[in-house]
Amino acid sequence: MFASLIVAGSLLWMQEADSPAPAEESSATTESSAAAETPSAPAASEELKAEVKQLVRDLDAAELAAREEAEQKLVALGPPALDLLPAPTNRMSAEVKERLGRVRDKLQRLEAEAVVEPTLITFSGQDVPLSKVLAAIEEQTGNRIVDYRQEYGQEPRDPDVTVSLDKATFWEAVDTVLDAADSTLYPYAEETQGGLAVIDRPEGEGPRRERVMGYAGPFRVEGVRVDASADLRNAGGRTLILETAVS
Repeated sequence: MFASLIVAGSLLWMQEADSPAPAEESSATTESSAAAETPSAPAASEELKAEVKQLVRDLDAAELAAREEAEQKLVALGPPALDLLPAPTNRMSAEVKERLGRVRDKLQRLEAEAVVEPTLITFSGQDVPLSKVLAAIEEQTGNRIVDYRQEYGQEPRDPDVTVSLDKATFWEAVDTVLDAADSTLYPYAEETQGGLAVIDRPEGEGPRRERVMGYAGPFRVEGVRVDASADLRNAGGRTLILETAVS
């Protein structure tokens, strides 16, 4: 049994806050990130501002039932109401501060959960040009995908692929489509404006979905390398190094 375990990994891409976005191929370097810039949230409507303001007042209502209802309604408004909640002041009662704190905590958790919720992709087609499928993925996720074959020194091509994606996560969709086109991603691409660089799969490299990997929400985790060593002068001096790539 190994006396020590060292896990060397790299976080190469974080997807999809509706996307998600930033790939893999090597734990030592980052693959061009896929995540497009997250658009700024629209300004809160005047109606929402007024509703939050009134509900905050109701947190101090005379009736307990009214205070409970106001707290529940504030949570039901979801993360858009988070920035509209007032900061605690000395003029607020202890109960109002406590209720506002609970509302803020719940809305922050909802906001965090939304960030890591993967965007699901649906696309089906038979003998569809690869460029069209990648464009559909880009449209549904906002993640830029660039054909990098010519820059990589390969002949530009647009092979037909047959795919059936039903509520697939971003990385599930990308791996499925690239495998169907005998393609992969190049991790050292430049001038892709934050996009993923698609190239023909090099000879000897296996399909992406057949590697030691798995999906977890918006993330793709792949085992890259395992190195084991033993110190011949020390029976307990054994080390296992596991390198991973997280996209």
